[in-house]
Amino acid sequence: MKKQLLLLIVLMLSFTTALEAQIKVWDLAGEQLGAGYTNMLTTNDLNDIFHNGITYGNSGLSMAAGTFVINSSEPGISYVTTSANQDRIRTNNTTQTRYDESAVPGPAAEAPYTNGTTNYVGGIYANGTGNHGRRHLLLDLVSGDKITVIMSLQSTGGATEGTFTVRDPLDVDVVYGPYDTTPDYYGAYAIHIEAATTGAYKLYTTENKAKFYRVYDDYVTMTGIPDINGEALSVKNMSHVTTDLHAAGDRVYVSNVKSNTEIKIYSITGVLVKAFKTNIDTDFSFKSGLYIATVKTFEGQKSIKLLLN
Repeated sequence: MKKQLLLLIVLMLSFTTALEAQIKVWDLAGEQLGAGYTNMLTTNDLNDIFHNGITYGNSGLSMAAGTFVINSSEPGISYVTTSANQDRIRTNNTTQTRYDESAVPGPAAEAPYTNGTTNYVGGIYANGTGNHGRRHLLLDLVSGDKITVIMSLQSTGGATEGTFTVRDPLDVDVVYGPYDTTPDYYGAYAIHIEAATTGAYKLYTTENKAKFYRVYDDYVTMTGIPDINGEALSVKNMSHVTTDLHAAGDRVYVSNVKSNTEIKIYSITGVLVKAFKTNIDTDFSFKSGLYIATVKTFEGQKSIKLLLN
């Protein structure tokens, strides 16, 4: 009897561990992932979120303006657009309300985006540039939450590079990139965000058109998909790069430079205002304001907030 009880306890613990190991995933085309994942969206769920009174299965129809709540509990996930009849769901999943059946990799080939063994049969397509007020994926996170978002950039106006921006709960923009946007739709990236502060994190691009495929409730590495780590959103990830950058008064100081270092300074609206490379410690004067600086060396990359008086 004791052996049977012990075996039952072991089985229960194993079952609980297996459940805890499951990664929650919100696939924005309703694709159901296999072992190791808990699928949080079905085709019917997506139809209920996005249909706006449109009969299921219709195609070529754009979204209304509004905030589309994909998940109301932690992590909160929404898509926000103020542009009526422009943004859409792009998918070739014919059981879903198809606002636009042009699936990845785009008009030239109506087929899912495939990278290794990973398929993305569709997602939310922002038909224009975004910002913190419109065309962004809104993540309501609690401090310590880890999220992975799979998204891509579609070039506009012949652009070959673009950036991703995350606006944190303090309304500070952290800019990542630039990254390749050509050919269109093929540049999928895994954006890793670790919330340093509880609140709303907004993910968008101000230069290109974004497409959001999938959200994972954890850090997830995808085969063949470049990872973008949210260093500026969590101080835990900032220790890898030894080069230090800080502001004092009206000057910026670059210290502890041990290798070739590339520095870019952005305004809080995401505009690149200064870029340079150095292999020695240096300092320079800079106009007052709040900025985000990215520091890139062979050790990696980190982002730092700069406040100049």
